[in-house]
Amino acid sequence: MTLSTVRGRALRAALLLTSGLTLASCMGGHGTAGADQQIVASCASKPVASTVGLDVSGSFQSDLVKTAAMDTIAAEVRRAALCGGHVRVFTFASSTGATVMLYDGDLLVEAPTENARLRKAGKLADQTTATISEHYDAALMNMTGNGSVPLGMLTLLQQANALYPEHALVNVLVTDGVNTIGVDPTAVPDADAARALADQQAVPDLSGADVSIVGIGKQGSGELSSSVITNLTVFWEQVCQNTRAAQCHVSTEGR
Repeated sequence: MTLSTVRGRALRAALLLTSGLTLASCMGGHGTAGADQQIVASCASKPVASTVGLDVSGSFQSDLVKTAAMDTIAAEVRRAALCGGHVRVFTFASSTGATVMLYDGDLLVEAPTENARLRKAGKLADQTTATISEHYDAALMNMTGNGSVPLGMLTLLQQANALYPEHALVNVLVTDGVNTIGVDPTAVPDADAARALADQQAVPDLSGADVSIVGIGKQGSGELSSSVITNLTVFWEQVCQNTRAAQCHVSTEGR
């Protein structure tokens, strides 16, 4: 093997390594360039306003619950950063008056090229998600009150939506779905009773919003029984439909 051949192979190896490192740096901490481009392709024609409510009641606390909640938040933050818009994230437990705001701000970036904008937006999304995670931990430590009223949080979603009439509205509740103060959807015997109970509830108008209620039946100590999860899912699906939301997604998993 000649010296020129050795040098040529070494140069090609160095170029491959440099290209790999450059690609990795462009992909960002929690998203890839391809995935970010897919998000951008799905952006609405107007900015997004995402409001996320996180259940921090005693039954909905564990490392697994937090991981799932932060995955949901990270997705909403990234979409807002890439599409341009506003993100509001709050925790709740026993009442609408016991909420804690974790983040409330615009996620808007400018850059000379689209690729530069995507990189900048991805970095902003990662930084914002990290900030929310820190505030989430503090909120868990300082949570007050007993019980949970996710049903009452729909009013807070409505109030947030009213602030952004020119935005594409996204509402998310991350909760096990158990309402321990007032109406109890876990006590119904079957899906028909769950649906009937939902129809008895006064709910706010969430017209035009893409509404997701995720984490149904998942608790810090494990999942509720399959029959209870089914009834809870039916209850929340009917509640969501009654709000006249543009879209409803109710699931044990994330969006």
